[in-house]
Amino acid sequence: MSAALDRKTEILAATRGGLDYYLAHVPGLKAPLGRRCRNARNPFYDDRKASLSIWRDRDVWLHKDHGDERYTGDVFAFAAHVHRLDAQRDFVALLKAMADELNLPNATPKAELLRATALSAKGLAFWQGYGIGPEWLARYGICQVSHTR
Repeated sequence: MSAALDRKTEILAATRGGLDYYLAHVPGLKAPLGRRCRNARNPFYDDRKASLSIWRDRDVWLHKDHGDERYTGDVFAFAAHVHRLDAQRDFVALLKAMADELNLPNATPKAELLRATALSAKGLAFWQGYGIGPEWLARYGICQVSHTR
């Protein structure tokens, strides 16, 4: 499992599937009695009617604004608006911002447990077996990865 997926799962667990995040960021939103919250006003624009729906689908809470379809998705799409990030392009930064906001402990990303090293003779021979020489390997920054622990 990737570090981002681990962090996403951790955030969902810490916010009861995202519900607590919505409750903290949508003024006047009340905890639901069942699978739905009462419609609320969208905090991202001057919403004159309560057009923001929040409901549970399986174990994850979702939202949809019936007045502005740009505000539709899961808690991560919602948090992207809170932090003014693009949920797809800036997903790792979004996870970090949410984890910081939720005071989740900083886990060491798995990528930091790896170290890039120069290719060994065996590694170089592997690539040369495919007709790829050292100049191409250097040009594209090909290296070996080894564990630091």
